[in-house]
Amino acid sequence: MSLEDELGQWDRKSKDFLASLFDRHNCQPGFLAGLVGMVDDPRLQSGATWLLKRHFDQGGEPLDDKLMSAMYNKTPMLVHWDAKLHVLQCIEQMPFPDSQMRTVEAFVRHCLADDARFVRAWAYSGFCELARRFPQYQAEATHVLNEARASETAGSVLSRVRRELRRGFAID
Repeated sequence: MSLEDELGQWDRKSKDFLASLFDRHNCQPGFLAGLVGMVDDPRLQSGATWLLKRHFDQGGEPLDDKLMSAMYNKTPMLVHWDAKLHVLQCIEQMPFPDSQMRTVEAFVRHCLADDARFVRAWAYSGFCELARRFPQYQAEATHVLNEARASETAGSVLSRVRRELRRGFAID
């Protein structure tokens, strides 16, 4: 059975099921390309992005520039909060090319307004990663973090904001 077929059987709950899929398929040729290809399918995107995150968490190789661009180009198609979260959590391990700056910016800004607190929390980190790569965003990143510190009430969001402030974004 193909990875896509197996992923289609996932109940959207069992992490053990996904870990088993990863263990069986991660060494197969085209594994990463297959995951990126599944991201635009709402039925598969949460599992595919979880598997991609697992790949990076296990010390897996970086995506090549073509796959990286394809992945970021698919971010507007992400409809599930957990798929957005997984991609945000991978941004540091998926250093985007300069040509993807606007795409990543749009994705991160969209996620800053998400209802899901974990998505918002990681979107602040994503915005800071954008600012680390492109200095023109540094002042805005500092402002966004300070605004969040004053207005966010979710502990997970505040914790991530404080982490980014400690990593070098000054309090204004």
